[in-house]
Amino acid sequence: MRKRFLCLLLGLLCLTALLPAHGRAADAADVRAIADGIVAWKKADNGSTADGFLLNDAFLPVLAEAEDGRGIGVINGTGFSVAGIDAFGNQLQIGGFGEYSEDFGGGSWYAKQAVAVAYRSIYKGGESTQLRERIFQSMKVKSAAGMMESVQLGLQSDPKETQKRLCICLHEAADAGDAAAQEVFQDSALEYAACIRSMLLQLNFAMHLRIPVILAGTQFV
Repeated sequence: MRKRFLCLLLGLLCLTALLPAHGRAADAADVRAIADGIVAWKKADNGSTADGFLLNDAFLPVLAEAEDGRGIGVINGTGFSVAGIDAFGNQLQIGGFGEYSEDFGGGSWYAKQAVAVAYRSIYKGGESTQLRERIFQSMKVKSAAGMMESVQLGLQSDPKETQKRLCICLHEAADAGDAAAQEVFQDSALEYAACIRSMLLQLNFAMHLRIPVILAGTQFV
């Protein structure tokens, strides 16, 4: 019951990320009010304290998929986060703070890297990349001089759609063998590996010979 309760709360809070930008604050407040109501109900049901607490969504894959609720969850969606729960219930989260925690992953970071790689190729003598033409086509850019303006206007008017388009450009370029695009994902993979390694060093999985590492998020699909 506790496991299902935690997953329900996490699921409700994750809905706020799917809400449209306009009115998001009000809608998010409604979702949080529902979550607070569930906590209050559980507190009343138990007579004293709530049988649950709120966690980062990176814990959700572990709680939902690991047989004993122990393991490591890896999120690569809009953002980047890695979370672990060890054999004794100790928890650790790494990442999830964007540039402040140097998160090399997540749609927001991939979108920025796609533009940066193309910009470096055009103006800074960087290696040739398909990203230039792919971004031009996707963002309807007519010349190199208009790329940054087009991207900025897109991020202002519809940030979610613009980031999605840029991520698709990066994925497709990497799949087509573009070395510069592939390097972005290699850097990201190394960052995730470092976080998982840190989980293994800082948490205690005791006699668990196999520790589940569960991937979740749109960038992994």
